[in-house]
Amino acid sequence: MRKYFCPKCKGETFEEVLADVTVSYRIVNTSDGPDYDEQTSCEGGYVARIQCESCGHIVLDAGGKPVTSLEELAPILETVGAYQVE
Repeated sequence: MRKYFCPKCKGETFEEVLADVTVSYRIVNTSDGPDYDEQTSCEGGYVARIQCESCGHIVLDAGGKPVTSLEELAPILETVGAYQVE
């Protein structure tokens, strides 16, 4: 099994960052006034990039463009040696 990590900080978790997304949250009354409750919808948008959750390092492909799919992530990290075999 290969374990992938951020080539900058060695963090082991990544996050997908979406752009142009419409998100809505329910707002409810509480004893302290209005407060956010649960997310009620998420529509549209696109994956802008995949980045390290710890340091925000954006994973780039060989052409210098941000990686935008999970299928691209492992091969790109392999090319820069950001993995270990367990």
